Amino acid sequence: MKQGQRHILIVGGAYAGLSTVQNLISILNGKGCLASPIPLSEPKTLPSIKPRITILDERDGFFHTMGAPLAHSSSSYASTAWKAFNEIPSLGDNGISVLRGRASSLNPADKVLRFKESASGSEREVEYDYLVAATGLKREWPVVLGSLTRRDICLMRKGSLKGWKM
Repeated sequence: MKQGQRHILIVGGAYAGLSTVQNLISILNGKGCLASPIPLSEPKTLPSIKPRITILDERDGFFHTMGAPLAHSSSSYASTAWKAFNEIPSLGDNGISVLRGRASSLNPADKVLRFKESASGSEREVEYDYLVAATGLKREWPVVLGSLTRRDICLMRKGSLKGWKM
């Protein structure tokens, strides 16, 4: 991390979290705010050192929740409804890092968030300067295929449809 570089931590990598990241990328690259139904004022100045941006999410990617009904019924669509974070070009091209885990506690006074790592289950801490809480709702099966990886979502979908007559 560069001297004086701020850290923005975004908790949640679904619609709100990714929208926040995309807007930050656009603003920091001097392109202004993305289209929004809410009138937004453009920043008057940009930081001289771009902040470091991190997404914390327990999944390894983004699931297109609006497409869940189609993902339930179409094996060809199910795998495309999930986009791994490392497959989203704007994240990699702009140095956005992703931590896989679930937030467990927050200390706003010290600006530290504790989280449980998805892979190991171990507790870790991450410091931040600014935090965006974009956790959304916790939807369960059958509304959303309750998986943390693309592989699991495809296996779950396949298993859930056995015996169904279409």
